[in-house]
Amino acid sequence: MAGTALPILLFVATVVSVLYLGVVFACVLRFAVRRPQRTEWRPPVTVLKPLCGAEPLLEENLRSFCTQDYPEYEVVFGVQSADDPALGVVDRLAAEGHHCRVDVVVDGRMAGPNAKASNLANMQQHAKHDVVVVSDSDMRVDPGWLAQVVSPLGDPRVGLVTCLYRARSLGGALSTLGAMYVNDWFAPAVMVAASFNGGPFGFGSTLALRRETLEAVGGFEELSEYLADDYVLAARVAARGQEIVLARPVVETIVCEPGLRALFARELRWARVVRSVRPLGWALSCVTYAVPLATAHWLLSRFSPESTALLGGTLALRTAIHAAMPSCLGLRSGRAPWLIPARDAMTVVVWAMSFLGSTVEWRGRRMSIARSGRARPVTCRSR
Repeated sequence: MAGTALPILLFVATVVSVLYLGVVFACVLRFAVRRPQRTEWRPPVTVLKPLCGAEPLLEENLRSFCTQDYPEYEVVFGVQSADDPALGVVDRLAAEGHHCRVDVVVDGRMAGPNAKASNLANMQQHAKHDVVVVSDSDMRVDPGWLAQVVSPLGDPRVGLVTCLYRARSLGGALSTLGAMYVNDWFAPAVMVAASFNGGPFGFGSTLALRRETLEAVGGFEELSEYLADDYVLAARVAARGQEIVLARPVVETIVCEPGLRALFARELRWARVVRSVRPLGWALSCVTYAVPLATAHWLLSRFSPESTALLGGTLALRTAIHAAMPSCLGLRSGRAPWLIPARDAMTVVVWAMSFLGSTVEWRGRRMSIARSGRARPVTCRSR
């Protein structure tokens, strides 16, 4: 009995995963043909950019925030050490004389274990305007980004605006695999969630909200207790009965992986963070891994014609989504279909490993994540 149950279970899971791929493909096509967004409401804005060290193409990324097609805004950069090499980049940008105001906050105080949110808490008090937009240091935006993410806040029912992001590889198989995780798994999952109101969601790529909303949910000082500060912010805004909008712009992050260990550690951190805040949804996400499931069913069925046809259809649909994503996200390149088996196999390994611990590595720090998403530093015991 047990010998026949596993093939049946795998068959059902594979069929469900193929149906999910069909939904993904439909949502990708729908996302690609979205209507232009209106941008009439343009109040003064403060953009907060937390920085930590030198990153690939940092100067080009930060410059994109200083060259926005927007009438009045300031960019506040924050670091936690006067020795941070990112300060040299900010100094060069300030010397270029952009029309926006550029300010720098150097403050090493830690409000909680999340260094980025602590940095933002130190910067928050320096914001001069009532609309605040936060974006991670490794993001790059188009000139019309700010107008499009701020405009929805003109509706008082809207409490938070966020953006999807795409990943551009700087070259090499590992960086391409890292970019595929974002473009082939994360971005389509967001498109499906947005189509079916599966929120709340908020991403560090863009978080735009009014100052009063930020203060009402406790500000970044309280958010610094959580590693998933962007998700917790979105959840608290939604709990107040305010809407969350996924704006039209897709911002860009650069992926340059130095090695397999760094790539695995990054993805494992993401996985364990998501599991901590959405345990059931994360556990059930295994049914979205269509190619590994179809492959397992094919092997267990001893290469039967039916399982071979199912695997072939699964690979075709998975490849079609992979081929469509770069154009949908606005990437000029990024297609590497020969890496799909390796990418999907690694995704399954990361998913499985996420249940075997709660410790993550982030910017040289080791932290443990509780089920609520709260983080605490992990200290090594001396012998």
